[in-house]
Amino acid sequence: GSIFGQAPDKVHVTFRDLNGRHSHMGAQLKENLESAAGVRWLGLDTRYFVIALVPQLAEGSSYGAQAATENSATPAIRGSLVFPSEGRSEIRIQSKVYFGPKEMAALKSVDPILVDAIDFGWTSFIAVPLLQALKWLFSYMKNYGIAIIALTFIIKMLLFPLTYKSMKSMAKMSKLQPQLNALREKYKDDKEKLNVEMMNFMKSNGYNPVGGCLPILLQMPIFFALYRVLFNSMELYQAPFVGWIHDLSAPDPFFVTPVLLTGLMYLQQKLTPNTAADPAQQKMLQIMPL
Repeated sequence: GSIFGQAPDKVHVTFRDLNGRHSHMGAQLKENLESAAGVRWLGLDTRYFVIALVPQLAEGSSYGAQAATENSATPAIRGSLVFPSEGRSEIRIQSKVYFGPKEMAALKSVDPILVDAIDFGWTSFIAVPLLQALKWLFSYMKNYGIAIIALTFIIKMLLFPLTYKSMKSMAKMSKLQPQLNALREKYKDDKEKLNVEMMNFMKSNGYNPVGGCLPILLQMPIFFALYRVLFNSMELYQAPFVGWIHDLSAPDPFFVTPVLLTGLMYLQQKLTPNTAADPAQQKMLQIMPL
């Protein structure tokens, strides 16, 4: 499709072994990949769907996995579980198979390990509770779009003390900027003296340069996790919102919401204390929302 259209989902070979979760895009697989490190499950998956095998491990058994490209007219990818035969001509392999959407409750009902099929990355410990909260809000609001707005509002309210502290710190920095610029001009030829004088100046004015950054850094993992939830959750697949938005997993067909977001971000930036003294830096900040 166009650059504004949704790209077709790419098939991955995904499995978990003793070394962690591995996921390889089939189209980018140049050579066969193998693991013999106790594979717990293996599947072929796209963003919202998976076909997965979960071997029921016999005592003392250890299974492997292989990801391979098929040499055929149509590019194909194959994921295989590898079982040691130990010289036997016949072996019995017990496995559970799941083929369907990456819906957490459905995956868990087959085997808890299959929740791993939903890729929340390192943010899983935050993303899973956020997804549960989103589903809880949906049970009352019956609209995932409104549930997302409500969840975002709740998160912003819970994080407001940190945001407020950060904005206070930025406002204070903005007031001190003229004096700091004067110090920079005065000691422009002596960097060491400049650093000492700036630290003394900040200390005497009760300003901590880390005070503005730390609250933002503490919030970032939560918003990374929220992004992963919105990007990967099956619940939003073909879920309608309002008006022309019939699928929350697809881009806005008329591009209204991205334009609205850009405008709101620009407005938010104008209302936020600006600590950048350099005109070029200020211009760059104004362009950032776009």
